[in-house]
Amino acid sequence: MKAMSSYGDLIKKNKASKIPAVRVIIPHADDPLKILVVWRKDEGKQPNMWEMPGGKPESETPEMISVEDVAREELYEEAGLKDVPDAHLVPFVESFYPFDDVDRVEAYLILESAPYMTQLNALVDDYQAATGDEGGSHTHAAWIDIRTLGDGENPVMFGTKTMLEKHLGDYLSRS
Repeated sequence: MKAMSSYGDLIKKNKASKIPAVRVIIPHADDPLKILVVWRKDEGKQPNMWEMPGGKPESETPEMISVEDVAREELYEEAGLKDVPDAHLVPFVESFYPFDDVDRVEAYLILESAPYMTQLNALVDDYQAATGDEGGSHTHAAWIDIRTLGDGENPVMFGTKTMLEKHLGDYLSRS
């Protein structure tokens, strides 16, 4: 597995004017085919879909931060996890996909989830209590078999679907 680009390098690779996203694949410690996903509210872009925790940095100088820093920020906001060390964030893949007629890129990391299972299960049980996300963009979380994401019952965001189509075999070979 090659090293993940710095966030500044991701910005340069991204041909769209938008800042690239970082997503975190969180496998269940007892069943790595199940991953944690969060449900997008029924408003905004790509509503009513599952997505892996992630997003874009809120820094005014995103080129100065690491992909792991973005992942940590999003894990705190969307999964209630604080102070996740770099050692628990494993680079997985940079996935390109067409969006608005331009290739965009997202970086995917895998969280070594065993140390966080109590917190992650609490997140699934009561999303708002675990995250304090009263007005955020998600309503709940679930453990879903990664092989069923993107089917009719488990819709996912476009970039996630593209990544799964291209790299699901690589993920499954890790399990």
